[in-house]
Amino acid sequence: MDFRKLITRYKQFGGFRLVREYAKLGALWPVLKAGVRCLVKRRSFKGIYPEVLKRIEPFLVQKYVLQIPQIAQKVRNDNHNHNHNHNHNDASTPSTSSATIWWCWLQGKDEAPQIVKACYASLVHDEWLTAHGYEVKIIDNGNWREYVELPGYIVEKWEKGRIPAAMFSDLLRVELLIRYGGTWIDSTVLCTGCGTQISQIPQKEVTNTNGTNYTNNSELATDSKLSTLNSQLKHFMNADLFVFQYTKEGSVPVSISNWFITARKDNEVLRVLQEMLYAYWRDYDCVLDYYIFHLFFAMISKEYPEQMAAMPYAQSQRSLVLLHHWGEKFDQRKWDRLTSEVCFHKLAFRVSEDVKKDKENYYNYILTDYGRI
Repeated sequence: MDFRKLITRYKQFGGFRLVREYAKLGALWPVLKAGVRCLVKRRSFKGIYPEVLKRIEPFLVQKYVLQIPQIAQKVRNDNHNHNHNHNHNDASTPSTSSATIWWCWLQGKDEAPQIVKACYASLVHDEWLTAHGYEVKIIDNGNWREYVELPGYIVEKWEKGRIPAAMFSDLLRVELLIRYGGTWIDSTVLCTGCGTQISQIPQKEVTNTNGTNYTNNSELATDSKLSTLNSQLKHFMNADLFVFQYTKEGSVPVSISNWFITARKDNEVLRVLQEMLYAYWRDYDCVLDYYIFHLFFAMISKEYPEQMAAMPYAQSQRSLVLLHHWGEKFDQRKWDRLTSEVCFHKLAFRVSEDVKKDKENYYNYILTDYGRI
């Protein structure tokens, strides 16, 4: 439980503006009570979120769900002139291809934490991505205007601190994928690829700062494993639309993660989502629900059952397993197991001091093996 973190989040999400909106919706007192329970029981303040789910999400669904068919119909109607409307042929717009990976750290890559830099290196030097011509484009607060144009009220609220960085990056990823296509990969996603990247680096061993040797050779990197991960990469990177999911395969509405999104240019689902997010930020200057992106996607998925059915399926939980183990002592066999089922792993940039200090754990293995490339 981190009280300072709660205060920071309170300010980022809107401070008194958020309190005012929660009070209007009758959610303030239940949320406060949930916060007090977390304090008394010394639990994470994430315990507040069930009250948000119970009190806020039904209101948001009711407020915005009727807009979806109208927006979807508008998107279908103007599909033929969408390129013109978005100035896709503007000569000042940088050229890109579907083999583009969009990677964002708003403060600039040089200011990113070590783990974020290691995640970036894992993409840039991945053997499969390199062989298939993928280019990682860095987006930051200094260059995003070179690629996209956001509505004036969005930019104004961002510059005034009314839109937090996480929510602003949600807007950027949707706009970039609509305009250019490609794959958005969060800055805290580690790519372990097909299991061949590290083992084919000439150096046989990597020595950590405390003298611990990590052997790169993987006894479990079998042909079947490589074939499975190779197939994953092809499906994840080449789909018309792909996101990792929490729901069972074939379920609608679709509960998603948005840290990895592949989409063709002008994807209809994302265009509807874009309009929904713009509508929200026209109406509010605080964060009623941190997972507004996910909520809106789930709502929109009902309008596009065929696209949802055609989307490759991958479970989000598998990509979170490495994060849950990264404070444990490194073991090569366990690493092979952790990386044998999925090639992309969602990590975090906030790292406890205990994890940082233990030089023999998976976190420091990642920094050493990928951060040095």
